[in-house]
Amino acid sequence: MHAKINRVQEEGLRFERFPLKKVCEYFGVKDALIPSKSSEKTIDCMGKEFEIEKLCLDKYKLVKNYTRARFDVTGELVDCHFASVVIIDITCTEDHLALCKDPDLSCKTIQKNFAYNHQFVRSALLEKKPEGLKCYFESSDKIQL
Repeated sequence: MHAKINRVQEEGLRFERFPLKKVCEYFGVKDALIPSKSSEKTIDCMGKEFEIEKLCLDKYKLVKNYTRARFDVTGELVDCHFASVVIIDITCTEDHLALCKDPDLSCKTIQKNFAYNHQFVRSALLEKKPEGLKCYFESSDKIQL
């Protein structure tokens, strides 16, 4: 399901960073000369493509506040994200009007892409034009002070 995501807000955000060469080594490609970002979710290691989410899931699947894997803004590092709360703001327009028909189900469907180990808390339908949907997720992990 692809939708117009306006914003993903991660409260208490922290992340673990991995250089692209280390990510390629993790996938068994030694001495990758020019590793690169091939899409938003995949890395190219000398002609072989791998999902970056697999790296983060293998390392942090049991960490309760793990949320998602992303490239940093430069595309030179893979970041495994951790947060206490995740709020997703979506616009329900044209092809995505169905998202607003069943807000809870829609939020639960996109959860694995933005709030992997979090618990669904609630959804909120924003009656504006165009309609919007907010999804709220929370880690069951205790917040560290």
